[in-house]
Amino acid sequence: MKFLESLLYQASTLLLVPVMICIVLCGLWLIFQAGQSLRLYRVRRSKTFEAGASFNQQLELIFASKPGVELAEIEVVQYLRLWEMKQNHSLKLLRLAIKAGPTLGLMGTLIPMGTALASLSQGDMMVMSVNMVTAFTTTIIGLACGLVAYVLVMIRQNWYNADRLHCEVVAEKALLNLKAHGHFQGKQSSEVKHNQFN
Repeated sequence: MKFLESLLYQASTLLLVPVMICIVLCGLWLIFQAGQSLRLYRVRRSKTFEAGASFNQQLELIFASKPGVELAEIEVVQYLRLWEMKQNHSLKLLRLAIKAGPTLGLMGTLIPMGTALASLSQGDMMVMSVNMVTAFTTTIIGLACGLVAYVLVMIRQNWYNADRLHCEVVAEKALLNLKAHGHFQGKQSSEVKHNQFN
C-alpha cells in the first residue's frame, strides 16, 4: 500500500513541470489570439471591409457555369455548409482552451498542495510557502486562460453568425434572381446592417 502511495505521489510530482509549461504556453497562445482578434476587429470596422467577399466570389464561380436552378441551389447550400464547418473548426482550439485552462490550473494547484502538506508535517515552512504560492498562481493563470478563451469564442462566434446571416441573404437573393431572370447579378446587396454585429 505504501509503495502504491509513494508511486502515485512521485508520478503526480513529475507532472508539475509539464503542467506549468502547458499553462504558460496556453497563456502565450491566448495573448496571440487576443491580438489576432483585435486585428480582425479593426479590419471589420474599416470602411473597406466587405462581409462575405469570398462567398460572393464563390457564388460568381457557381453561377458562371450556368447550372440549373435546382443544381445551383444545391451547390450554394453545400458551400454554405462547408464555410460554416470551416469557421467552427477555427474555434475548436479556443473552445478546448476554455476547459483546458481551468483544468491545468486545478492540476497545478493540487500537485504542489500535496508537497506543501508533506512539508508541513516535517515542519519545513519555507518549502510549504513556496509550494502554496505555486498552487495559487497556477490556479489564477488557469482560470484567466479559460475566461479569455471564453470571451474570444463569444466575440468570434458573433462575427461568424453575422457573416453567415449575410451570406444566406445574399445566396437567397441570387437564387431568386436566377429563377426570375435566368442569370446571376454579382455583388448582391443585403438589407442586413452588418456593422451592427461587429
